Amino acid sequence: MARRGYVKISNDFYMNPKIRELRAVCPSAIGEYMFAISYASDNLTDGRLSERAMLYVLNASSDEINALCSTGLLEPDGDAGYIIHDYLEWQMSRSQIERKRADDRKRKTEKSDSDDFPNTFQSDSARNPSGNATEIGQNTRTQEHKNYSIPDGMEYAPDRKSDSDPIEDHTQSFVQFWSVYPRKQGRRDASIAFAVARRKKQPIYLIAQAQRYASDPNREERFTLSPAKWLNGEHWDDAPEPARSGVGKAATRLRNHLDVARNLRGDNQQPMRLGA
Repeated sequence: MARRGYVKISNDFYMNPKIRELRAVCPSAIGEYMFAISYASDNLTDGRLSERAMLYVLNASSDEINALCSTGLLEPDGDAGYIIHDYLEWQMSRSQIERKRADDRKRKTEKSDSDDFPNTFQSDSARNPSGNATEIGQNTRTQEHKNYSIPDGMEYAPDRKSDSDPIEDHTQSFVQFWSVYPRKQGRRDASIAFAVARRKKQPIYLIAQAQRYASDPNREERFTLSPAKWLNGEHWDDAPEPARSGVGKAATRLRNHLDVARNLRGDNQQPMRLGA
């Protein structure tokens, strides 16, 4: 598989005197020149190509190789191979690419560690006299929601950030959330949404609020949000559903229809009050 990346070609490539000469004497050599640059970048050769690579990988003909050498775009390396002229002035070297890769891996690792294992302790220099690490302030999210209880019959397994698998912790918390949420729809989407939500709120809080939503006596099944929508919309802080009147929506619509009918026939009697 080719390495992800790009080569650099200047905007005035078509005006280069050597390229214009190739167009006159051997136009197909221009394509082979581009193939050679692409091959060198993909294989991190710093612009070097063996004769075997030119002939059997890039399928360059002898006329094309000779034309590239005669214009100076390709130079024999003295060891049955070739060097692309001024390759490293335009393209990244192998050492530069490998250093960039290492920096990218380090940055991604540090970001992943920061996301999954937040540092809640002071450094060694800030340790207390007893030698034990002291927490920096309080976990406000835990303090804010510590009074929310887990549904009866369920035991909450808190995340173990220091020595356990974050994926396993997420799975345990999500299973508890899924078991209490009132609508079982789109488990995969819900799992993804839960992974995002648990970075904003403690899993124990999300589970408790899902249980509150499920137990709301004014919640209607047909209007119950899917778990993914509930999480993505951050509905865990929504107020409880408003209490519904005893008459109900159907009776209200019927009363409105009766009022319209009386008005149409000119009936001046007071409309019947349903549910009174």
